[in-house]
This record gives sequence, structure tokens and C-alpha cells, in this order.
Amino acid sequence: MVPRHVRIPRVLERLAGLGPAGTAFLAAAGIVVAAAIVYADYPFEGEHEKAFTESGPYFLWLLLLCGQAGLWAALLPALARIVVGLRESWGRHRRTAIRWITGFAVLVALPGIASNVLGAPPDYPLPQHEIKLPVITLLGFAVALVGVAGFALVHGAADDAGAARGSVEAEEIERYLTLRAALVQVLAIEGAILSAAIVATGALRHAAVTFAGKESAFPRETLLAYGIYLSALVALVFAPTYSRLLELGGGLRDRAFPLVAPGSPEWEDRLEKRDAMEKLLELQASPAASFRGAVLILTPLASSLVGLLFGAK
Repeated sequence: MVPRHVRIPRVLERLAGLGPAGTAFLAAAGIVVAAAIVYADYPFEGEHEKAFTESGPYFLWLLLLCGQAGLWAALLPALARIVVGLRESWGRHRRTAIRWITGFAVLVALPGIASNVLGAPPDYPLPQHEIKLPVITLLGFAVALVGVAGFALVHGAADDAGAARGSVEAEEIERYLTLRAALVQVLAIEGAILSAAIVATGALRHAAVTFAGKESAFPRETLLAYGIYLSALVALVFAPTYSRLLELGGGLRDRAFPLVAPGSPEWEDRLEKRDAMEKLLELQASPAASFRGAVLILTPLASSLVGLLFGAK
């Protein structure tokens, strides 16, 4: 039981309770908020500002920017349901989750800080873009941080479950499968959140390069490095959680069907049962499952490559 004084943040509980209509409303709100931020100081009066904000590539970027904000908002209830479903782990591992969130936030912020300190960031005539875009990006990464909390809580729940001893109960297997499903779901959602941001950034690059008439306005290496870095961050929070789940699954297998000496009457039967449980718990990932996990981790990088196709000749 979770101690009475420990509670999941109320906003997450409310988000977890949203149905399809509420999620659609939230997505629409995300689109409106993104557009409102971009046009907070409309009308744009400068000659270059008007030319840039009336171009086709700009409107493609604006469409993707607002779309990504809507996607972020629509995915938030799903992440909230995962975190709320791990309520007991939140009660025991709240501090660990906060440390993971803080570390991830710092790592995400580092490239932006470095680009401002070490070199000139991309420039284009969108008024106050140096304020507007970081605000919109911050909204997206706030959603992504809920996913990081999900990773941390799955890791903590696996730690708790690994402390069990004795015979294996059906509830333990069910709990393991639930945690594994939650991990895959969080990984997919995190990949979608970060990929949407990268694709929109690719469209922005296309708009900036098209307007300036030179690639130096927004080097393609910047976008590619962005995708590589975010894929590495996803792997950083996924890998230890996945490893801990595999340890938990291996412990369940060994407790349910411990190895016996080769040549004993139970040897073949025991191996068959261990193999069946390994398949149930997916301890020996199939090539398809391994490929799926790799694709999800590398989704941000793949999105950066897609972003480079905007305007490619």
C-alpha cells in the first residue's frame, strides 16, 4: 500500500481520467497554444518578416509545429495513465523519479546552452523566435519528462518485485508482463514526442534555408546531430530499465523452474518448462522484437534524416 501522505500529482490523475473527447480537446488546445505563441506579436511589420511568414515553406513549418503541439497534448493522458498505474512505485521511488527527470532535463538543455555560448544559433526573420520556440519546445519536453518518470517508476517497480522469494505466484507474472508492456508503451510515446519535434525542426530548417538562399543559414549537420543526441538520451533512460526487467524475468524463471543436474530424470522436462517461461516473459527476444526496440530508440535519429529531405533536390 502507498502511504497516505504520498500522492500522485493531482494533474496527472485528472489527465489519466480523460476519455477520447477530453483527449481531442486537449490536442486542439495544444494546437491553439502553439499558434498563439507564434502570433503573439502579430501583425509582423518588417519587410523581411512579412516575406518569410508569407512563404510556403513557412506555412509548412507552422502546420507541423502546431501539429506536434497537438500530438504532445494528445499523448499526455496516455503517459499519465502509465504513471498513475504505477502509483505504488511512485510512493516508494518518488525521489529516484525526480532525479531521473532532473538529469534528463539538464541533458536536453545542454545543446541549446552550448549553441548559444559556443556559436551562433540558426537565424531567420520570425519575430522573437529566440523566445517563442524555446517556450513551445519547453511544453513538449515537459510532456517527455512525464515519460521519463514512467521509465523510472517501471525500474523501481521491477526492483520491488525482484525482492520476492519462494514460489512464483500468478500475480507476479502478471505484474512483470504489465511492467514490460508499460515500458514499451513509454518508449514508443517518447520516440513520437521527440520525433515530432525533430520533423518540425527539419521543416523550419527548410524554410530558413529557402528564404536565405544558403545552407549556412541552418546547417544540416545541426539537425542530424540533434537526432543522434536525442536518440542517445532515449537509450540512456530505456536501457537500464529494460536490463532491470530482464533480471526480474530471469529471477521469476529461476524461482519457478530452477535448474537441475544434467542427466537427472527431470533434466529434459525442466529445460522445456524453462524455455516455455522464457518465451512467455520474452527473455530471449526474437529478432522482430529486437528490431522493434531498436527502431523505437532510433526514431529521433530517423526523424532527423526525414527532416533533411525537406527541400532536397
